[in-house]
Amino acid sequence: MKNGFTRVLILLMIVAAVAGLGYMKLKEGSVISFEAVVIEVKSEGSNSGRIIVQRTADMYSDSFDALGIGPDTVFKDEKNSKIAFSDIKAGNKIKVKALDAFTEEEIFFYPEVYSITLTEFE
Repeated sequence: MKNGFTRVLILLMIVAAVAGLGYMKLKEGSVISFEAVVIEVKSEGSNSGRIIVQRTADMYSDSFDALGIGPDTVFKDEKNSKIAFSDIKAGNKIKVKALDAFTEEEIFFYPEVYSITLTEFE
């Protein structure tokens, strides 16, 4: 009897741990990463605005994406040193890490961008 109770208790602990990890992953959301070329930078202050990009995988299409830049967006260069939003210019190649959720406006808009890494200066 005691041995069966212990097994059930262990099983419940494993199920609770798996459920907790699943909840944390769901709360974190899916992250998308892609490389792109900056088409236009629209600043709305020192740390907010939008960056219009064309993904390097879609260079021969007319498909553009808009990246929502907020105060939590981290900007860095290829050496992982921090840079400013104002350092991003049209023609630069960047690597984007964002929440994999977008709204369909005129172009896809990613409202939550976690980081932008400048890989090539124009």
